[in-house]
Amino acid sequence: MSRGKQNLLRRYPQLKLWGMIAAVCVVVFGAGLWLLTPREPHFEGKSLSTWLAKLDTGRFDVVDLNPVLDSEAVSAVQHIGEPAVPFLVSRLKSALSAERTYYRLQDWPTKLPFKFMETKLEKRLELGNQAMMGFLALGERGKSANPELEAMIRGKEVQSRPAFQAMAANPAALNILSNALRSNNDWLRSYALQAVGHLGASNVTLVPQIVSTLDDPKWERISPFAVRALGRIGQPSELIEPALHRSLLSTNDSLAGNAAIGFMLMGSRGRGAVSDIEKRIVTQDGKVNVFAVLSLIVLSTNDQQLLLSLEKAKPLRVSNEHDEQIKPPQEVFARARNTWTNCNAQERRTLFAEIRGLIPVTRTN
Repeated sequence: MSRGKQNLLRRYPQLKLWGMIAAVCVVVFGAGLWLLTPREPHFEGKSLSTWLAKLDTGRFDVVDLNPVLDSEAVSAVQHIGEPAVPFLVSRLKSALSAERTYYRLQDWPTKLPFKFMETKLEKRLELGNQAMMGFLALGERGKSANPELEAMIRGKEVQSRPAFQAMAANPAALNILSNALRSNNDWLRSYALQAVGHLGASNVTLVPQIVSTLDDPKWERISPFAVRALGRIGQPSELIEPALHRSLLSTNDSLAGNAAIGFMLMGSRGRGAVSDIEKRIVTQDGKVNVFAVLSLIVLSTNDQQLLLSLEKAKPLRVSNEHDEQIKPPQEVFARARNTWTNCNAQERRTLFAEIRGLIPVTRTN
């Protein structure tokens, strides 16, 4: 200790006492925070974070890009159950904040060296994506998070997709999704429609709302999400099938292709639409309607008839910007049927290129 400090303590001995008290307070405060902070739950000796990182297989379905989760990690998260919820909510909030910050950085007129900051933000977004998958794994066990997930949506419509995805496997979120489907904001409606599809038949009460979205021209932009959601719900058929048929006959090629996917998602009950889907496998400007052809392949039980349908489409084809990968039709049929529910990004691109190649291009100058 320096002579100055010694002299100061001799003149003011109470300073030493106050210093000791302050040090004790810091230790006690730190210990209190440590005791009050909830410990991350574990299962089979591994932390929740470890299991969340394992959930992502990098695979998904080709239509909605819904993730295919690792089954062992799903089981682990389900065993952890509700104690996982606070950690998942915290990660989602952090990701939402990181996304807003990330886009603000992109708007700066001068690009400063933000690489380090962007790396940190991207890590928070990755952890948020893991949390979303954690909620998918939890299903209804994550319902205690619904009030906070709903709060994340308010005022942040454009960036609220992760919150909707987190509710996608939770039937207890039905009222929140229903409210979003009544919103005048198309972001909220589109995200809600995507979430509704995860719940399948649990969402039958929402079918009239979804059909009304299709019947209102104001919502044309999000109609593809609506027809796919109807296909995943599947019931009641007396409401869903007429709505899908109207969409399949639409002059809007994108809506027609997605309506075909809606029938495909209904499985064998969608086969009654095959003859109408055959009429939509080529768009009005002569390109391959990839979704329509995919749905036709999955629904078809007669490959010979399927080949004839594709053959009839040849005279309608004109050149387009895609480089088709020509493969034997039977090989493409098998790949489509086996991988449409479980593929990675490269496999998806390859599959769609091969589907376009089923209808050879008539080159025009």
